[in-house]
Amino acid sequence: MGKGGPKFKESAPDEDTKWISNDGSNIRTKIPKATLEDLSDFIRRNADLDRPVIDATGLRGTYTITINYTPERNMPHAGDTAISILTAVQQQLGLKLEPRTAPVRMFVIDHIEKPAPN
Repeated sequence: MGKGGPKFKESAPDEDTKWISNDGSNIRTKIPKATLEDLSDFIRRNADLDRPVIDATGLRGTYTITINYTPERNMPHAGDTAISILTAVQQQLGLKLEPRTAPVRMFVIDHIEKPAPN
């Protein structure tokens, strides 16, 4: 987590609305009842990262996450209002992203054969 701690609140029990608003080159997204693992997956997918994002916050609840960012494809056209999702996570959510090495689950196929007819 960043210096000031998280800038999001726990989800209300009856909250269940998800929305995405596209404001020209910026996207504002609200994800209700998200775990920090859900947020990690969201960041990895939307930041177009080539590596996993791992939750190391220790927070285990569900939270209402609202984030406003500029997709990478819109960055050249966004001008002064451009904000990358990685910067938005730090500024808007109070979370700190750090590069680390960590174990990654992977499958290795070392042999394959065409099935024999029955």
